[in-house]
Amino acid sequence: MTPHIGEFCRFTKMKKEAALTDVIGSARKAAQEYHLVCVCKDARTVIADPSGLCRINTNGNSGMASAGTGDALFGIICGLLAQGLLPFEAASFGVYLHGEAGDLAAAKCGEHGMLATDLIDSLREVLD
Repeated sequence: MTPHIGEFCRFTKMKKEAALTDVIGSARKAAQEYHLVCVCKDARTVIADPSGLCRINTNGNSGMASAGTGDALFGIICGLLAQGLLPFEAASFGVYLHGEAGDLAAAKCGEHGMLATDLIDSLREVLD
């Protein structure tokens, strides 16, 4: 599950203020309740698994809050799963790669007007 904070709140029926007050606890609770890896995207991205394990990713930028970038993240994570990574590791590494590609894309074209395709193009360079 890779929701931004608004989608997360709709899915879990949590109030946005409560979720933002404790994003880590909220992501952990959702991961445990629904038996899945939860990638809760906000200014920082929280990755939580059902056992309570949690990671926080701090790279990335506001230009990534545009149509299609979440789909790109999901695709990156699925690609890592297909290569044999365990779900929590695939989500953690995928979020990191996604953020690095987003930062590289922003450095090239700026955060304003950045498209998901800019991020995907930059992902190739991050992986090289």
